[in-house]
Amino acid sequence: MAIIKKFDLASLESVCEVLGDTANSLTGTQISKYLAECDIYDPQLNSTKKKKVI
Repeated sequence: MAIIKKFDLASLESVCEVLGDTANSLTGTQISKYLAECDIYDPQLNSTKKKKVI
């Protein structure tokens, strides 16, 4: 598993806003795909986008 540097709070909130945008963002499946491509563990692999960003 890749080691991910910690995000500062402002950066984390920005990422969550992009992922959580229901009109213009990624689907839950796309989020899982990109996390896997980056070798980042997805604890909610088969979950909905709503649950992923909460």
